Amino acid sequence: MTTATSRYFVLLALTAALWGAQPLLVKITMRELNPSTMTAVRYLLMSITFFALMRWRGLPLLPPLRLMPALLLMGITGVALNNIAQFTGLQLSTVSNATLIATTTPAVTALVALIFLRERLLPIELLGILLSVAGALFLVSKGQIDVLLHISFNKGDLLFFTAQLGWAVYSLTGFRVMRHLPPLTTTAWAGLFGTAGTFIYAALTGQLDVHSVGGTTLACMVYIVWIGGVCAMIFWNMGVRTVCI
Repeated sequence: MTTATSRYFVLLALTAALWGAQPLLVKITMRELNPSTMTAVRYLLMSITFFALMRWRGLPLLPPLRLMPALLLMGITGVALNNIAQFTGLQLSTVSNATLIATTTPAVTALVALIFLRERLLPIELLGILLSVAGALFLVSKGQIDVLLHISFNKGDLLFFTAQLGWAVYSLTGFRVMRHLPPLTTTAWAGLFGTAGTFIYAALTGQLDVHSVGGTTLACMVYIVWIGGVCAMIFWNMGVRTVCI
């Protein structure tokens, strides 16, 4: 592993840390905003930021038309589905469950790649998946076998797993898209499509409710939009593009 590649592994680890703090802040924000409205507003602000960064860096604003379907898929799965499922799950379950289930992201992504793309997994990768799942189960059960034998999931936990599936599709599609597009462009257009999808979903289900909020919610939204959102997603796609392609 080269030093340059190691830096991108650090970026991926930093992304996980930034996302680790997010469920608690989302839980606080949902005292005033519902999941659909929060997702729509969050990604609208993120998309504006991404396109401003593209303009500042002199990147072409329009990707090739042949990549639009893949970017649309990324937006629907990794933005709309992932966020709505995750944020709705937080209304029904706990922050700790959300964080623990999120640790299975690499395992879910690898398994989706194995099943649908028939990608081969190295023994070390299989070991990593097993350790990831085992670690999550150990923390959930507190090391007690009886807890595992009688484990049950509520609707919120199932939504967390749905969010992980959406993110797996987003990541696997992004591997291929970023062979042709810079990470920033990929993130911007996936975010834009996800924003549109979320606004449509929120409007059709009567959940679009944009209104003024308090200072605490605004402070949480700053983190959710620009730190756990813009910075984390750019770091993730930069790391994925370098490490996995």
